Order: sequence, then C-alpha cells, then structure tokens
Amino acid sequence: MEGEGDDCHGWCEVVRRGHPPVRRTFSVADAKRVRLWGKTGANGPTPWVTYPARMLMSRARGFAIRDAFADALRGVITVEEAADMPPEPRDVPNLAAAQAPTAAVPAVVVPVPPTSAVADAAGDAAPGNDNEVLDWLRDERDQGAAVESVEGLFVEALGADAVTG
Repeated sequence: MEGEGDDCHGWCEVVRRGHPPVRRTFSVADAKRVRLWGKTGANGPTPWVTYPARMLMSRARGFAIRDAFADALRGVITVEEAADMPPEPRDVPNLAAAQAPTAAVPAVVVPVPPTSAVADAAGDAAPGNDNEVLDWLRDERDQGAAVESVEGLFVEALGADAVTG
C-alpha cells in the first residue's frame, strides 16, 4: 500500500518471462468512482468496509495478472471482482437502436413451398411446371400469407408477366 487519502492505492507488479514487468494500481479514488468504497451488501458490510486495503491490493493484482497473462487467463476474473458484480442484470439501453430509423418494418411470414415447387423454381423439373409454383404462391397469398417478397424472387426468375394474375 502506498499514498494517503484518495491517493492511497494497492499495487501489484507481475513479471512474465521474456517480457517487461507489468505494474498496476488500484486507488481509493478508483474504488469510489466505481462505487465499491464503503459498499455494503444484503448481509451487511462487504470486504470493502472490513478489509479495504486488502481489496485495493486484490483489484491491483487482478488487473496486473490479466494484463500480463491475458492469453492464458482468457477473460477469467478474480473471486473478489465476481463478488462485486451487480446481483441483477441491468437494463442498458441500446444506443445504436435508438439512433436507427424508426420506420416500422412489417413482419414477413414466408411459407415453405412444397418440395416439387422448390424443384420447379430451381429449374430441376419440366418447364411447364412453373405454373404450379405460381399457383401455390397465389393460394398462400389468398389465404393471408405474406408472400409478396417471395413473389419478387419469382419475378426475377420467371419475368413480371408470369407472376401477375
């Protein structure tokens, strides 16, 4: 431990063979910033109240080890850090979605055509069977299925005249 007041900090220096030493600190100011300093839990005081110096050193140790041995640890955190995680998931707003256009996009239900219709559409059957696919699409549309987007694919494959009707 070094320093006084908010500048008081725990530190840890880790040496990995073939690499320069890695030294990390965690201060009282850091603990206050992330609301750990003086933290109490459902069962009373946490180690941040009962053993604050140890917790500062523990956080510094976790940072130093993760920074020096990130490839070996693969994101593993210390027990103390895991204990400080919020007990419930937080509702974090998706800022990217808030900036996206707000135009409503209708849900599209695409029915699966009969196997023979798929084969016909792919050109695997006799050319005269294109009408079977179109009839199936029209029947689905007439029954309320949203097949307009599927018909658009057939316009490309068969031509606009074949799809109308």
